Amino acid sequence: MLFPVLQNVNGSVILICCFVAGAGLAAAFGAKTQRLGDILGVIDEPCAQNGHKQHCVPTPAVGGIIALVVATTLLLLTMPWSDPGNLPARNARLWGALAIALVMIIGFFDDRRHISAAKRLAADIVVFSGLLWLVPALRFSHLSFESLGMYLDLDKFGFPVALVCLVGLKNAVNMADGRNGLVLGLGILWNSFFLFHAPAHTLPILAGISGIFAVLFILNARGHLFLGDCGSYGIGSLFGILALALHNGPAGGMRSAEGVLLFMIPVLDTLRLMVSRLAAGRSPLSPDRRHLHHLFDAAFGWKAGWTIYMIAVAAPLLLYQIIPGKGYQIILITLIAYTALVQVSANWPVRRKLYKTLRSKESTANSPAT
Repeated sequence: MLFPVLQNVNGSVILICCFVAGAGLAAAFGAKTQRLGDILGVIDEPCAQNGHKQHCVPTPAVGGIIALVVATTLLLLTMPWSDPGNLPARNARLWGALAIALVMIIGFFDDRRHISAAKRLAADIVVFSGLLWLVPALRFSHLSFESLGMYLDLDKFGFPVALVCLVGLKNAVNMADGRNGLVLGLGILWNSFFLFHAPAHTLPILAGISGIFAVLFILNARGHLFLGDCGSYGIGSLFGILALALHNGPAGGMRSAEGVLLFMIPVLDTLRLMVSRLAAGRSPLSPDRRHLHHLFDAAFGWKAGWTIYMIAVAAPLLLYQIIPGKGYQIILITLIAYTALVQVSANWPVRRKLYKTLRSKESTANSPAT
């Protein structure tokens, strides 16, 4: 919990130092993005097939690599102040960090040379299955919705449910990474949530990650770098693992409804797109420009679109903090709001003609289906 730590002067100083260290190291690497991209071979070229990538100039996709290197450094440096106090928890932390690093390395090679969706999915399953086998505490232990008076012990289903959650969230975050500032904005929002809910021993590394995200957000918003698959895979994996650990931890860590609301908008958008692609005879993981962030960009422009997206993610979670006894009602309201946002943005009069033109071009480019 953040507030008790901040009441301690030494604790406050440690968190501030971690934030500054994360931001400073990220900024140091960020000053050399073009050179890093050239060396690592991860320059994202515009005008890729089907017009999916429409940025104007070649951009280094090094945000994920910078985050991986800096976060690993901070994890090692903050160990004296972030000892969970027992061997199983220490091992869980190291196995979790290793799993995130492996997923990010897979993303890095995907950035360098495209890896097929089937191979990426197989790699995800192997990595996350290994993590859940080594750290049973991350298996989904239960589902509880106080407003419904429901408590469901998942028992043997905890492993596959947790595996689906980790793989699904990683891919949902990756699919949301289509406009500058979006995934990093989500990362900042989610990290803020965990800073106020996670155990005290995790706060130094979370504070460091806050500094990393702040710098990368500025660089990404200005078009100096992209996260790349390495970065989006890492963010999805990090917060998926943190959510499972917090949900399965002591009472009051995170309720089931909070976990749903935290990731609901990007996950809903992923499910909508996968269903629509399957209905069109295409691969559910094929690219297009019909994501919610693309609709917002076409309808309102990206500055307004980014703001609306962040509000759509944050508002249900904040509402739940105010009225925690109304979990399923807030989930239902969020589902209705998401549906309304999709319909309104897709039919917004100012940009409707442009959106229809984009859809027409995509239909032509994606036929026959691949």
